[in-house]
Amino acid sequence: MSSIFFLNMFVSGFLLAVISMDRCLVVLKPVWARHYRNIQRTGRVCGFIWALAVLCTIPFYIYRDTIQLPNGKIMCYYHYAQLLPSGIFDLGSLCKQREKILAFMRLSLAFLIPLIIIILSYTAVNASLAHRGCRRPFRFVRLVVSVVVSFVLCWAPFHLFSVMQVVAPKGHPAEKLAAKALPISATIGFLNSILNPILYVFSCPDLCKKIRQSLGAVMESVLAEDLTELARRRNTARSINNSGIVLQQRNSIQTTSMKTEEQEQEEVFINSAQN
Repeated sequence: MSSIFFLNMFVSGFLLAVISMDRCLVVLKPVWARHYRNIQRTGRVCGFIWALAVLCTIPFYIYRDTIQLPNGKIMCYYHYAQLLPSGIFDLGSLCKQREKILAFMRLSLAFLIPLIIIILSYTAVNASLAHRGCRRPFRFVRLVVSVVVSFVLCWAPFHLFSVMQVVAPKGHPAEKLAAKALPISATIGFLNSILNPILYVFSCPDLCKKIRQSLGAVMESVLAEDLTELARRRNTARSINNSGIVLQQRNSIQTTSMKTEEQEQEEVFINSAQN
């Protein structure tokens, strides 16, 4: 579960950075973007991002282990006393060093570098639009501010408490505070994956109009299907009624013909008897 959390953290940061770079290229290099931005390359970039995120998650997966507590519960924890080097070394300092490396690795790769790329990309977009004399729409400014603020507010507490936990001395109040706040800050970090799609979707112009059009098209298709089904049932009922009428007519004709034959036979019998 911890590895999935870190995988989500790296993928979220990398995707936000790439989306910001993509918007920057569309504004700065419109001709290049028109020729080289396609679905195939987008899929390759997304695949590379996921592969890079999995690669960054491997160290956290390796040093993760479980231990059974006296009360029977199983606790997941970091076990840095693995893959020990050969030679003489201090185990305590080695584990502390590995813990710090992983904490600053999370901070740099999943937070600082994506945040710098996001800020630089949107700054370049804003500067390019200003140089062309184009007016920045309020929707664009609102999207940029929302993306940056949500990313910082969701992930900054987790990385702050992570670094605080590894830097503070053992038993220090800051270390205890970080240990208590990390689960809450990790939950807040997950909210960023929920907020980003909402922010990008609602930045679309005429969203409400398109939603109404989509809902209208869905309702029209549903009503069309209902009308088609109703017409089919009516046609079936009419065909059944017509079949019943035809059968009745056939039966009446057969009955009439049988009566006629009986009358003819009776007449022939009477005539033969008189003769």
